[in-house]
Amino acid sequence: MADLFPALALGDCLDEAQAVIVSMKVGATVTKGQTLKPHTHTSGELCSVQPADLGDKALGVALKGGAVGEVIPVLLKGGVKVTGSGAITMGAPVKSGAAGVVVAAVNTVTIPSGATAVTSSAAQPSMTVESGIAFGLAMQTFADGDTGLILVW
Repeated sequence: MADLFPALALGDCLDEAQAVIVSMKVGATVTKGQTLKPHTHTSGELCSVQPADLGDKALGVALKGGAVGEVIPVLLKGGVKVTGSGAITMGAPVKSGAAGVVVAAVNTVTIPSGATAVTSSAAQPSMTVESGIAFGLAMQTFADGDTGLILVW
């Protein structure tokens, strides 16, 4: 595993003065640097958070680890150091991967090829769009398991 930006530790924010950071309650144990998703909502409070998995809609990155019920800082916008899974190219959109890492976010659409005549309004091409939503941009090129910077938007 390569550390692509050794000046920061995993889960550290690049520039807190320019970042949007919100204190949120932990709903399921969180490790610093993990991508997070909403967990539960209590009336009158922000949602609690838990680690996001592949395909989940991530809302930010944990800037501190925490146990259930603790309040931690969550980066909603700004630069942060995370762990990548799989190959990620600098400038590529990123989304949540398994166990709170980031992966490249790609739309995969399969359109049938050939000259098949459509003779029915019920005939539809087979289209698959990858799940998950990009929540950031890779600021470095990652190999599998590398730690480096992303920009959360």
